[in-house]
Amino acid sequence: MIISRYSASASMVFAGLLLAGCAAPTSPTAEETSQTSTPSASAAPVSTLTDAERVTKAEAAAQAELPNAPIWKGMTFKGVVIDESEVCVDRTWPAGGGPEKRGGNAGYVVVSFPGVAVGKPQDGTCTEYAPAEAKAPAKVKVPTAVANDPGLLVSTDFGNKWPLTVPYVTAHCQAMTVDGRHLKAVFVDAPGGKTYALNGTAKDHSSHPDIDPIWAPHSGVSGLKVDISPVIDAALALCD
Repeated sequence: MIISRYSASASMVFAGLLLAGCAAPTSPTAEETSQTSTPSASAAPVSTLTDAERVTKAEAAAQAELPNAPIWKGMTFKGVVIDESEVCVDRTWPAGGGPEKRGGNAGYVVVSFPGVAVGKPQDGTCTEYAPAEAKAPAKVKVPTAVANDPGLLVSTDFGNKWPLTVPYVTAHCQAMTVDGRHLKAVFVDAPGGKTYALNGTAKDHSSHPDIDPIWAPHSGVSGLKVDISPVIDAALALCD
């Protein structure tokens, strides 16, 4: 009888523990955590940064590009905002620094946003760097034959966003249906009469060459091209 009473008591205790375990609060789900957590300020997109914050990031990026070697010790970095997409950073040797121990200017780099991409080092200072928008644009002479064309796109109308190496083009859009899909192919006629395929549809469904030969390289990032979307958007609007 003693053993029986002991077994019954143990069973009741075990059952109570099981019930307590079932009633215990569960860990919050990922969705609940995301709803209650406060996002870190460092996660803000670069596009929301102030000019001062972009300068700070550009100076840090320019410094981080340098090898960890004694020759670079003591170098200072001074950034200046060029426009919404570029910050120029002057690099300066300390007194007695540099390969010839003369100190002074060590060239500059252009840091492009929003990617915080550091361009190749250039000789001189940021005061000598002339971005596209700072250069006095030469007046573009447009032939009479295309002066009134609705697809005429002129470099001076785009400012520093002009992505081509020619001063103007005439854009045109061709709507087409391929395998039941409604597509838009856009092209540009460059000075001299050569036609280039501007978007992927035009490249895939025409015999015209790619736009690459007249697509301007980015001034601050080696191997990259200027954003061509403003010209593509203008050409696509001609189909509307």
